[in-house]
Formats: sequence, C-alpha cells, structure tokens
Amino acid sequence: MISTYRGSTLILIFALLCGIQARTVTGAEESLADALTKVSGTQQNWVRCGTFALCLSWGISEQKFKEAWPGFKPEALPPRVLAELRKGLQGLPEWRRCLKDSRPSGILEVDLFGGGSSDKASKLTCKQLASYVARTLIPSDVLDRDELDAWEERTNKLPPQKRMEDWFKNADLAQRQMLLALTIKTRHEAAYPLLEQDFLRRTPKADAYLLLEISAYVRHRRQATAKFLTQFKTEIAKHKQQPDYAEYGDNFTAMWESLVKYGSMDAGIAAWRQGQLDIKELTDLLYRSVDLPWAYHSKQIEPTSVHRPVMEANLKTLLLAAHKEKDLNRRLKLLAVARTAVSVLIEICQNTLPDEQLPPPRSDAPEWKDVITPLRELLSDNRLYPEEYWLRSTASRTAEVIWELWSRTAKFWESSDDRDLYWLQETISSQPAWSPQAVREVALELLSQPDAMVCPKASKEEVAKLVEQLGDRSAAEWRRELDKLPWQRRLLIESAVTNDAFRTRLLQKSLEFVELDTIDPDAKSAALQKLWNDQLYKKQLDAVSWAALKEWVAGEARAGRHWTLAGYSSATRPGITISLSRSTPEDEYKADTPRLVANLGARHTTLRPEEYHITATAIEAIPPKKRPDRRSETLEEASKRIRDEDDFESELRLPSEVITSLPMELERESGFFFYVRSLPAKK
Repeated sequence: MISTYRGSTLILIFALLCGIQARTVTGAEESLADALTKVSGTQQNWVRCGTFALCLSWGISEQKFKEAWPGFKPEALPPRVLAELRKGLQGLPEWRRCLKDSRPSGILEVDLFGGGSSDKASKLTCKQLASYVARTLIPSDVLDRDELDAWEERTNKLPPQKRMEDWFKNADLAQRQMLLALTIKTRHEAAYPLLEQDFLRRTPKADAYLLLEISAYVRHRRQATAKFLTQFKTEIAKHKQQPDYAEYGDNFTAMWESLVKYGSMDAGIAAWRQGQLDIKELTDLLYRSVDLPWAYHSKQIEPTSVHRPVMEANLKTLLLAAHKEKDLNRRLKLLAVARTAVSVLIEICQNTLPDEQLPPPRSDAPEWKDVITPLRELLSDNRLYPEEYWLRSTASRTAEVIWELWSRTAKFWESSDDRDLYWLQETISSQPAWSPQAVREVALELLSQPDAMVCPKASKEEVAKLVEQLGDRSAAEWRRELDKLPWQRRLLIESAVTNDAFRTRLLQKSLEFVELDTIDPDAKSAALQKLWNDQLYKKQLDAVSWAALKEWVAGEARAGRHWTLAGYSSATRPGITISLSRSTPEDEYKADTPRLVANLGARHTTLRPEEYHITATAIEAIPPKKRPDRRSETLEEASKRIRDEDDFESELRLPSEVITSLPMELERESGFFFYVRSLPAKK
C-alpha cells in the first residue's frame, strides 16, 4: 500500500555529522565522552534518549515524557550524560564533540532479526551514541544544506514553541512523522495547529502516508478534528486525481467521519441502541479507535502503546453497558464485542515496545475496580440464548472475557504444562455452557485472587476414583454430588469422557430432564410449569418430548408470545436443564409468517436447524434449498445415516427413535445443547 520512502537515510546523516568540523575540546567537555563509555542498557533505550532531549527542547516536561514511556529510566544514565540530555537542543555542541570518539560503550548493537543482540554483537561506540542524539535534534534539511552552525546559533535563541516550528519546517517526512508520534504520546497541544497546517499543505499531493497520518491524528482527537476535516475535504476535492487518494481515500474518509461522529464507544453504543448502527458497525468502530500497523500496513506512525488506554476504556464501556442492558440478546451482543476488545487489547500489549510496556492487566489493579462488581453480577445471569448456531449465556460470555483478560497473570497448575493449560482453557473458555457452575467459580476466583488459583494435576487413577465414587446414581443425584465438589475436582470429570464406557454411561444419564431454570421473570408462567410437570420432568429427550417442546413454543407464538426454549446437558452437570427467554427477531429470520427454528449440537459439531412455518393449527417444515453437507444434517438425516453405515461402531446403543441418535462426532462429546425458538413475522 505504501511505497518506500526515499528521504535522507541514517547512514547519510551519520556521515554528514561525522564530517562536521569539531570545535576545540576542553577538559570539562571531555567528560561527556568519558561518561558515554560507561553507558549501559539496550540500543532501543538509548535511541529514546535523543527523543527525550528533543522533547525537553520543545517544552514537553520530563514528567510527561516519563508517563509516556514508563520503561525509560533517565536516572540510570551517568549524571554527565543526563545533564547534557536535559539541556535539549542547547546541549548539541557537546554531542558534536563526541562524534570522533571510537571508544566502545556498554551497549550492544542489535544484530538479530526482529531485535535483540547475539553473543557476537559488537558494542556501540561513543560516536555512534552521540550521533543518535544529534541526528534526532537536527532536522534533515539543515544537514542537506550544510547550515548546521548558523541554524544552531539561531535556533537556540528561540522560545520552545518557535524552536519546534523551526525544527519541523526543516524536517524530512520521517522526522515529521516522529513529531506526530510524540504529539500523540505526550498530548502536546502546542503541536496540533502545526500538524494540521502541514496536512493541508500536503493535500495537493495526497499520498498513502498522508492518509495514515491524518488517521492517527483523528483517532487521537476525534471530535476536535471536525473543523480540520471540513477544510481537508474542501481542499482534497480539487486533487482527487492523486493515485493513492483515488484508491483509498473513500475508505479513509468514511473511517474519519465515523470517529468524529461517534467520539467514544459510549456514543456508538447509544447509536446502536437507537438502531443507527448494527452490531457489525459497532465492532468496526471498536477497531477504528486504534491502529494495528501489523495488520494492514508496515508503517507504524502511531506508537502502539497509545492504544492500550483507548482499548481498555472501550472494554470498560462495553462491560458497563452490558451490565445495564436487560435484554438478553442485546446483552450477549455487547459482551461479544467486549470479547473482541479483549483480543485486540492483548495483541496491543504483545506488540508494545519494551520501554513503553506497562504490566499485563490484573483484575486487582485499581484501574479495573469500577467493573469488578458489574462483572460479578453478570456472572450470575445463566439465561441461555442462541447466538447463531451456538448456545450462550451472559455468565459464559462474561467468563470468557474474564478468562482471556486475566488468566495470563494467574497460576493454574502446580507444574506448568502447556497441554494441560490448553485443556483447561478449552474446557472453561470455548464453550462454558457445559460447566456453568465450574466456570462461574473459576471466573470469580480470577476476579478475587488471581495469584492463588491452582488447579492440581490429576492422574488417571484419581479420575477413575472420582468417577467410581459417583456410582450408578440418577442424573439428579449425580448433579447434587458434583455440586459439592470444588471446580478443580469437577473439571476432572471432563477428562474422563475420553473413556468409552464412562461416556456411554454419562450420555445415557444426560438424556433425562432434571431442572427447569426460570431465572427470567417473564418465563415464570403457569403454561411453562404445566409443560414441565406433564411432559418433561424425569422423562427423556426423545421424539415425543422433542415434539412437545416444538408444539409448546409454536402455541405461545400463535398467542403473540415469542420464546427461546433452550437446554443443555454436560459431563459436570448431567441431565437436561432448560431455560426460557424472550426471542428477539433478527433481520435474517424475518419472514411473512411466524417461524419456528429448532437445533441440537455439541461443542465442536452443530446440525443444520430445523425450520418451520407456524400456521394457525400446525407447524409446517420448510425444506432446505439444497442438500446439506454432513456437518449440517437434520436430526432425522443424521440418525438414518448412522443406522445405514456398516462401519459405524459405538458403545452407545440407544433406540433408533431417540432424538439423540446423533452423528459419531456428537457421541464423542461431553455434552450437548438444543434450542427451540419462535420468531415473529415481519411487520
């Protein structure tokens, strides 16, 4: 997307600097060169020293610089070196005097691909360290014109603001981008007019660099850039023939307008609630609030670290909005976007430079205090709702957010084993609806005591003993016994599902209806209780009960009440729990007549939903438009295929009429879910 910039290179600058006539060396001035031989640390940290000196010369305080780069420790430098850096541009003569000193310092060169130093790395010399500082303080055009002495004498007499303007006027593109980065990092307001004037000056030859720089600026200031963007649009209208703008300009303009219109995630959520944005557009707004240079271009104009507080603020806003939202479907969508925000936040943390890096997020850190109570309350909402083909609950979505955000700072095993940690993550995070009680406990522990969490590794003998203790109990009794165990013990049951004999016994127990969960106040109806008492409780999920579920939901739909009736059964909670919540129509499901959608699946496999028209007296099946593939079979098709396959082998022997005669993939799962859902006709 971006062509290689052919400005003055570091080699040229270094050569020019070394060719400058050095002034007479005095005894006092020799001490800076001597001090440079004692400098230690990384090459990256030393490069930051030049930036530090430049910022001080522009009036950016030392404290503000340290806040922007928390890993930069100027106090660790030799006192003589730090004193010269604090002089800013006025210290330039001292650095120039060191440009011929070839003595080695204590800093190793970066000679490894991707950063770092090998055992064979050479030590940087004093003149190399001095050149890093000097070439940052000196704008490129001054060196090109060989006017350094006159420029230095003139600039030192200027106040900080004018000094910055003069430096910027004589800088090349890379240095100008450095000022933009410094302005964003330190929020140096004095530079805003300077940057805007430069953007407008470059508009007649708008290239991809300009588009990326304006994007960084708009992300930084949002609604405060509205006036500037109006000026830019007026000017760019005269020059749309520029190749880069013609190809990319409309996309960038749409992004800028979105960032200005919705100045924060709060504003975006408000617009989404009012129907002005759909959930995809809200997610796009989340992505647009930061720049991920490793994702779509190679030029990092914005320092990655500036995005962490932005994304943390986005995440908090989404979590608090989900907590306030009472509609289950909308709450789940906000939590899904929050899950995306966590992924982006973790990626930002992993790509931040060492001296900009803050500690990883911790649940007990002060900045997260205001979301802990809302998260605890979200973890208590176990209402189930279909999210596309999957079944989700607020508690499970919230647990995923907590797990992804804070599990990296917790200790889970007595001895570290990546395979075991992966198994635990799969068990808890990928489909938490299987083990709602265990998942809630894990999440609560992550919130309260992240350093104390330990999941002891268990041997096969321990797992077998635990399974044996459960005995040949009913599903309801098995649940009661499991509920007495801590989450670490209950998760061992999941690992036992690999045993065919145990899995057979487990799935047979899992077919029984054992619990009606009416957490939703709207779901506490006499009609639902009658369905439960007469046709479901202590009965099995089979063709008869499956039909009863569909008929009840269809009957409620005829009366204008649209529900999602959901159920699940798992190894750590055997037997079927069903819950009820109000259905929220989705655009893709809108039709001329009310519809009924029924589906059954497991952690890794989901069947194609059954779809029906709901008429005044019956439900009429809607045939699929084309023959489905194996992963999207109907229940009837799957049962027939299993019975017809000669090579099918399984320890599970269930009557053919049982609705859970599922494909082999589902039989090897540790649980299953289903939902029956009615959707209103479009208005």
